[in-house]
Amino acid sequence: MKVLPDRKTAVFIKAYRTFLSADGKMEIDQIIRLYRDMEPSLHKKASLTEIDIEAFIYSFLRLPQVMNGVSNVILAQTDDIFHREGYKTEFWTEVVAPARRRKMYYNNEGTLAIFINSVTDLDDVVCLLTSFQIEWNKMHEALQPFKGKILDKQKKALQETLGIDDTNWKRMERIWADRTCEWFSAIADGRPRKFQVRLLRGSYVDYKKAAQRWFENIIKHTRYKDISSRPLYFVSSNTHSLVNNITGWVVGLEKQLIEYLHERRMERFLDYWRQIEKGEHQGSRENFLWYILKKSENQGRKK
Repeated sequence: MKVLPDRKTAVFIKAYRTFLSADGKMEIDQIIRLYRDMEPSLHKKASLTEIDIEAFIYSFLRLPQVMNGVSNVILAQTDDIFHREGYKTEFWTEVVAPARRRKMYYNNEGTLAIFINSVTDLDDVVCLLTSFQIEWNKMHEALQPFKGKILDKQKKALQETLGIDDTNWKRMERIWADRTCEWFSAIADGRPRKFQVRLLRGSYVDYKKAAQRWFENIIKHTRYKDISSRPLYFVSSNTHSLVNNITGWVVGLEKQLIEYLHERRMERFLDYWRQIEKGEHQGSRENFLWYILKKSENQGRKK
């Protein structure tokens, strides 16, 4: 009998949550087969030998740029839990991810500490690590003929070897700036990625203490002193989405944003926009404009 896609997703999630709750740790290798069986929508080529550069870029931007040196990833909810297990993260180097706001520290010796706030944070981190490991290792194998220092003059050969189209190649060069050859050298010369994940056990008391400290700090600094007795609605992340939905002000920037796409010759996005205008695509007009606004701001375009 054929296993339905949602069933495969449930099996994948249950597998790593069981590993981490029972043993406290696991190798990403243990769940890669289940991950591929799930056929993730953001990683369509997970099961292929062909490199999925879009999936790699997605995970790369949501993890700190020290992943080429990381082998162990430690997850916990609070400082107290890290300290209880002997990890003095306050003496480690704080690291960030370009497209994820998450508290992370690196000990410069292969161990990355990530603070998670919920089980969905755990799901996110595990999927990002899995996607990153799969695509990094594909590129590592493909780049073996380029071992040693990679030069600018080899870029065209690199692009052809990896099968990266022009649009995504330009995107990678923007992300890596003048370090494109340096990053590809690291992929070619380094070891294949083999992440081990460990979830440090907390307790309900740990969660409660952390939430209480967080809320007490808000009460202390807000001018609404009666806030603790008022009905509240908590947004755990993406607080800008409330402003977006209430104001809808991005619609007023439509002309400028579409001009931006034309100036940058971003044909793939322009084609998507034309489909939305003609009603040939069910995508939201506003969502598309918000996405383009973010891209333009990241590239320093002033509105």
